[in-house]
Amino acid sequence: MIPLAFSFAALVTALSPAAAQTLSVTSDKPEYRLGDSPVFTVTTKEDCFLTLVAINAEGTGIALYPNRFQQDNRIKAGIDFKIPGPGAPFRYSLHKCGDERIFAICRPTSVTIGGIAHNFTRGAVTGVQTDDFQQWVSGNKDHVAEITFKVLPPPRPEGSQ
Repeated sequence: MIPLAFSFAALVTALSPAAAQTLSVTSDKPEYRLGDSPVFTVTTKEDCFLTLVAINAEGTGIALYPNRFQQDNRIKAGIDFKIPGPGAPFRYSLHKCGDERIFAICRPTSVTIGGIAHNFTRGAVTGVQTDDFQQWVSGNKDHVAEITFKVLPPPRPEGSQ
């Protein structure tokens, strides 16, 4: 299994009423600790092409899905789609504390999302120019759902101050 290191952290919002009725993204826990590996579930009422983007507290963006291991990003309506799914050859590891935003974008056709140009020969995931992406999101809210996570430090050992 290949770890993909990102920081994440649990507030779910749809960016428009239309998106709220057709698309949702959730996480497997309400909060995480450093070293945890979140699993996201995306559900849509229409078949679509899914892109999942993480933007960290510093403003750095990564397209988590599609990725080198799951390049076909078409998902079926009414099916809970998990990222990473059972048996996936990768996982997301949380290595930074703070708030993270995850965007699920589902479009009926395969289109370029916010300037994201996948090239999986160069890396397992794709970097995202967050200014271009945020501008794209603001004009396409009917196809976007968002979740915000908080990653906490590891618990202190008992007896430590």
